[in-house]
Amino acid sequence: MMTLIGLCTQTFQLDNLNLAWCKVGPFFPKWLQTQSNLGYLNLNGTNITDEVPRWLWSTSPSLQYLFLSYNQISGTVPNLLTTSIRYMDLSNNQFRGPIPLFPVNASHIQLNGNMFSGSISSLCKTPHDYLEYFDLSNNQLAGEVPNCWDKMPSLRYLNLANNSFLGEIPPSFGNLKELLALLLHGNGFSGVLPHNLRQCQELRIIDIGRNKLTGEIPTWIGKLYQMQFLNFRGNKLHGSIPPEICNLTIIQVLDLSINVLSSIIPNCFNNFTLLASESISDTFAYVVTLGTRFGGYETWEYEYSSFQWKGLCGDPLPMCPEDSLKPSTTNSRDNMNDNDGNIFSFMQEVGISMGFGFIFGFWGVIGSFILKKSWRIVFFSFLDGAGDWFYVRIAEFVSKWRRS
Repeated sequence: MMTLIGLCTQTFQLDNLNLAWCKVGPFFPKWLQTQSNLGYLNLNGTNITDEVPRWLWSTSPSLQYLFLSYNQISGTVPNLLTTSIRYMDLSNNQFRGPIPLFPVNASHIQLNGNMFSGSISSLCKTPHDYLEYFDLSNNQLAGEVPNCWDKMPSLRYLNLANNSFLGEIPPSFGNLKELLALLLHGNGFSGVLPHNLRQCQELRIIDIGRNKLTGEIPTWIGKLYQMQFLNFRGNKLHGSIPPEICNLTIIQVLDLSINVLSSIIPNCFNNFTLLASESISDTFAYVVTLGTRFGGYETWEYEYSSFQWKGLCGDPLPMCPEDSLKPSTTNSRDNMNDNDGNIFSFMQEVGISMGFGFIFGFWGVIGSFILKKSWRIVFFSFLDGAGDWFYVRIAEFVSKWRRS
């Protein structure tokens, strides 16, 4: 554990300070007030439960990187427009009040997981040409989302989820040509999906679940060829599933459930092989759901018996009337039983392999350290030496970079 005893009595000036995950709290260290040269400050996860002091925002005019996430810091955030902050993470705290104005050259702003409230119309006051990452999710923000997103042309990730926004989705989202992810779920958006979004050809993720959107699924969705995650769950969309959606050949999550869709499921859904075979990250289990999905993003399941359908037909739902006129060429029940047996056998083999791997791999190493004191000393001495070496090299590099 890092100790800060004695620091207050010494005269020193730091350029960078990283105390992440150290037990600094419950209060902000008062000696930070003397650090007028800080360019980087990281207090993530430091058990601070204090109200943010006013001096924190103006202690160092050169502060560009500020990390305060995963604490219980309360209070309001002042106008930061005239500061030098470029990268700010205040997520998962208890900040309240309106969202602050931030510098025009900021590139990464995370305010998610707090109690910010009110409108976000203040975003329209200044352009933010360099902003790439903007997260306001899981707050208490409300009102209509302003239609001025053309002032953030470099935006790549936008998350407004789980607030109380109302009204239509702003058409100016279509001006974000570099946008990769648009997350708007858990609000009260109404109307139709803006046609301008078809211009965002780099989009990988659209999540508009749990809103009040109406109309039909737009056919231009099929022209967003980079799409990997598409969630329309829990809206009021009606009509048929457009066949153009079959053009999303690398789609990995497709959720159209809890809407009022009808007609036939396109045959091409059988071609969405990536839904089950590959993944973007370890966080998701990738499925296609048209009815009921179990659990959250981490536990999605695809079962033939899980669909609650009304007006939809076609595999894996009940067959359509015209399908009954076609001769059956396979015994589907036998095939399903064979598949179940193969899956069970495969899981047995995986379980046995993992058990032996854990016994010989984990305990082979840990057991040796427990029994051999000399091995423990050598191992931890090596880690300490490696850590010191990396620290010195990074400090030298930062010092040279700042001088240049």
